[in-house]
Amino acid sequence: MKNFFPISSILMLICILAASFSANAQLYEVSLDEKIQHSSLIVEGRVVAQESYKTPDGEVYTANKVAVSAVLKGKLKENFVTVTTWGGETEDETVTWSHMLTLRLGEEGIFFLERNKVQETNNRDFPSPAFEVYSSSQGFLKFSEDVNFGRVAFEPFNSYTSIDEDIYKPIALATGQTRTLMPDVSKSGGRTGIRYFFETTSISGTTVSFNIKVNSLYNNELLYKAGAAVNYNTDCFGSNVATNGNLSLQTYGISTNTAYSLTKSNLTTSKAKIELSTTGSVFSISTLTTTEQTLAKASLTIQNPFADPGISFDVAEMYALSKFWYSGAAYEFDTVVVETDFDFQHFAPQIDSIRPLSLRAGTSDTLRIYGSNFGSTQGSSLVFFSDASVDINQNNRVRPLPGDYVYWSDNLIRVIVPTVGYHDDVLTNELYAGSGPIWVKVGGSTKKSSESITVRLAAINQSNNDGGTVPIRKATRLAGVYSENAGYNLYYTQDFKDLQGATAAFERALCTWIDTTHVNFRIREYSEIPAWVQQNACKIDLTNDLGGVGINTTTKANTLRFYSSGCAAGGAILVYPLQRFEIRFKKGENWYTSEDYEPDFNWNGHPDLQALALHELGHAQQLFHVNQQNDVMWWEIFGPKRTLKAGDIEGGKYMEGLNTSAAPNDCTEPMTPLSSCLSTPALESFQQEEILLFPNPVATHLNISNLGGHFESILLTDQLGRTKVDTQVTGNSILLDLSKLPSGIYFLSAFSKSGKYSGAAAV
Repeated sequence: MKNFFPISSILMLICILAASFSANAQLYEVSLDEKIQHSSLIVEGRVVAQESYKTPDGEVYTANKVAVSAVLKGKLKENFVTVTTWGGETEDETVTWSHMLTLRLGEEGIFFLERNKVQETNNRDFPSPAFEVYSSSQGFLKFSEDVNFGRVAFEPFNSYTSIDEDIYKPIALATGQTRTLMPDVSKSGGRTGIRYFFETTSISGTTVSFNIKVNSLYNNELLYKAGAAVNYNTDCFGSNVATNGNLSLQTYGISTNTAYSLTKSNLTTSKAKIELSTTGSVFSISTLTTTEQTLAKASLTIQNPFADPGISFDVAEMYALSKFWYSGAAYEFDTVVVETDFDFQHFAPQIDSIRPLSLRAGTSDTLRIYGSNFGSTQGSSLVFFSDASVDINQNNRVRPLPGDYVYWSDNLIRVIVPTVGYHDDVLTNELYAGSGPIWVKVGGSTKKSSESITVRLAAINQSNNDGGTVPIRKATRLAGVYSENAGYNLYYTQDFKDLQGATAAFERALCTWIDTTHVNFRIREYSEIPAWVQQNACKIDLTNDLGGVGINTTTKANTLRFYSSGCAAGGAILVYPLQRFEIRFKKGENWYTSEDYEPDFNWNGHPDLQALALHELGHAQQLFHVNQQNDVMWWEIFGPKRTLKAGDIEGGKYMEGLNTSAAPNDCTEPMTPLSSCLSTPALESFQQEEILLFPNPVATHLNISNLGGHFESILLTDQLGRTKVDTQVTGNSILLDLSKLPSGIYFLSAFSKSGKYSGAAAV
């Protein structure tokens, strides 16, 4: 049987035998009971210092110093503990992890800890031994004191509105250990806290009247001192409101107790202090209960109703103003919460519409916000976006960098949709804009849009100060200088190869992206990669080492990205090229690796490797998560979603355009695209010889005969260009044993003195 394959026949065969697949990454929930059981130490505390460092094996970690306020399980002699997280920024490298915990300065919460498994920092300012967070992002229950949502603790899967009932009591019940406060905060034998609530009672003309209410967050306490430090906009209220007549106080409730005096004063021209002090006998002071009590009445008169009120509270200063009496001494409350419903509705921002309703994040796309009372200039006003990093969570809002506010007027705001910005005033690209409503905050008023935007894709951005003090948004991209083929070399570890079907599943996912976005990712044996680019090779691994939390990580797979900071000019970063990446799949999972599956297959406990590979390869191409649940880049998925959606494709195409174009100042070479995953060498057929390939398709052996002459050599490669057979031939025929090759299309190059034959065989 004669089997000569011209290009048209090859493409037809490929269309019949090849398929396109896509997928998504997945986390699974770790119960509170499991976290309690597997944690050797559970503490409550605040991140007070951080330092990133690199170990001799090239990994980058961040040491987080946590000031411990309470111990819930285990023993701790010191008031500080070091918590190690994966990734960080060193002098020459920035490393980020998908799906892993990143802590930020000032964050407070409950840490479920186990002993460190990675090398610790050498900085003696960070206590040793160090610990890691069990179950990564789920093992840190972050405290939130958002004035709109009250005091809660949350992690990716759960929010806890009653910290005592939902967290403290279950831990105590499981461990038999009573929650113990550290000495510096344990004054009254238990945690203490005061809540202030500024409640609007009426608006008459330009005067806003309100009650100042207080209550204890935990137990009844003797109130020794209370007060508020209030910032305001002098354009709205005038300067020195405590003495200019625009702030009035009236004793009411607690302040009528003759043991106290109620005063007001100017701390600055734009900050006032309201203070309740004990001036009489401490035996007569009032008891602060957990039920709201009125402390005093007050009013503010507005001078300019068109100005931003700019009302905010200096909570740090209010700690010194808030004290309780215990055992003959006054102590500061260890928690101060401020809430308000200040109703400046006549002057508050109003959002009429937002346009366009569909756009992209991290690409300089600009959102227009139409409305009123935004203020003639931005000042301290802000715009917030819904987060897309982990589920649709409107509590996790992100705001743009200062330079990404393009235009601000009283009735129009133009702002870039960010993938790097601020969350809780902390700079981050771990949270970023996604589909959902937006918010405009002017002074103490925050308004939510009635419309929602759709963020179709999110391109990864970084930030750099460029020698200044203000962070500036920087794009990331792929480049053509990190492999000999102007792309990236990928290689499998032996553990990954040993998982039956894993390489085939990964390559099906890779081919889906290559055929769609032409990304230049080539699978190679590590030994075949030229030595001068081996340090940039991208590892595909099967391991328990997913972010330093061993086998207990809730992440099935993740992507580690290494960026170069060498694309700079005059001290300013122009762009962050991706130097290399690693994709790690969790060892010990019951991975599903087959191409085919039954429609009613039970996917519980069987993560689809092809699906997760497709999702992680999206991260490798510099795509973040989106809030569209059907998309591959949605943060989690269940089952074999194997089709790229429109947003995934658009995201990949956007990055393709960026990756294959010239870099700013030609600071790096563009990536050379692959035409397709199944592309073949140019066809150079023999002019005189007649070539026979049989049988084709191949069961076990392929016979190759040259009826018109002799061969010199035969080369057989797979769809990704990897050599499978490379042999010299002395005659006019050869029998190749292909029985050990996986099913698929293989490309043949037969060489003789008169030319080259290119064809294909199906195994």
